[in-house]
Amino acid sequence: MASVRMPKPTEHLHTPRSRRPEQMTDLTESGVARGSSLTLDTYFCAAIAVMTGILTWIVASSLSFTVAHLDVWFDSDSAFIFEVMTDRWTPHQDRNNLHPIFALLTYPAVFVQTQLLGIDKYNAALVLLIVFASLWACLIYITLRLMRRPIGAALIFTAIGVASTGGVLFLGIFERHIAGSITILVCVAAFVAYERRMISGNWLVLAAAGTLGITITNFMVGIAALFLAFGPRKGLQASINAFFVVVMLAALPQFLFPTSSAFLDFRNLPFKSTFQSVGGTIQQRATAYWFHATVMPEPTVEVKPNNTGYLSLQRVSVANHRPAGYAALLLWAILVGMGAWRTFKVGPIEKVDILLALGILGHFCLFLFFGSETILYAPSYVPLILLVASRSLCSPSNLALYVASSLFLGLLAWNNVQWLLFSVASARSLF
Repeated sequence: MASVRMPKPTEHLHTPRSRRPEQMTDLTESGVARGSSLTLDTYFCAAIAVMTGILTWIVASSLSFTVAHLDVWFDSDSAFIFEVMTDRWTPHQDRNNLHPIFALLTYPAVFVQTQLLGIDKYNAALVLLIVFASLWACLIYITLRLMRRPIGAALIFTAIGVASTGGVLFLGIFERHIAGSITILVCVAAFVAYERRMISGNWLVLAAAGTLGITITNFMVGIAALFLAFGPRKGLQASINAFFVVVMLAALPQFLFPTSSAFLDFRNLPFKSTFQSVGGTIQQRATAYWFHATVMPEPTVEVKPNNTGYLSLQRVSVANHRPAGYAALLLWAILVGMGAWRTFKVGPIEKVDILLALGILGHFCLFLFFGSETILYAPSYVPLILLVASRSLCSPSNLALYVASSLFLGLLAWNNVQWLLFSVASARSLF
């Protein structure tokens, strides 16, 4: 594997070259400060981890039926994913071609708990699920702070992420998408840290490799980060390096899991899911991507060819919202619009803004044609939209937008929790 010499990051954040990152004690009111602010951020991260863990445990307790009933919960594969995490011999290791190191990370963690601590498989996997959910929420907060968002804004948008449709529906079930989203957030955070000279380029290459390791399509974010950070020629070499890191790691499941498929072996890929007709029209997919992924409407019950009923938001129109949902959608549109306007119109435009835009548009183009339930992938792209929307609160003096974002958070939590409870009752009636 060829080596690449990483160039120095640009100084678009206007920090003096003569001062090393560890010497900076004040990075403006909206920046990630050292000293007391860093201690405060540590306390907030701990609180976020604990609260998200508790919420995940509560929701997971209500959704334990997903382990035994495939597809019923918004076409999720929780039953298969649970087996991947707990059973080395399961035939469902055949998806390691698309998720090369997911089983490599999760199965040993569950195995240690069951063999050394005597915990049963379900609770061992649940511990890992809670860790993933807590880490996901903490990474949203950390990334926001690295992007110089005020503490108040970081807390509000972290809570919005947890309360979003993708958060309430999928933090509590066994799926790969939270783990995949973690790798995207790590990559964005590493990109910002590299641009601020907090880490070396090698760490960014490893972070980019992580996006490929859990879900191969997430590598679009890793590649974009490397090209933006290093330029075209060195970015290409760094992308090749990241790819071969995963190639080497992906060889291990072939030895550990007898039924594992080879990395990038597409022979068992369900190509029918790439056809638009399976997941509705382009308009329905776009509506699910931009609206339903954050503010949940009333779900419908769809029926598969084998007569299996499952909950779905794929063909649901905006008209399925109740008054709280309409109000939340309006406020969300304002926050995202203001965030995008302040980013690309007011400026200054930073490289991380371009990275977020590429990640959002890349996922949007992908899910216009791939997948039968777009909402299932919401944890991968909703945090990117959150990071853009958070720019709306960059000025702490903007009281109106702080009030709007707080009101949105309240409406969002109320609306989505109500539909979560409705969805749990509806799903139980399908079996």
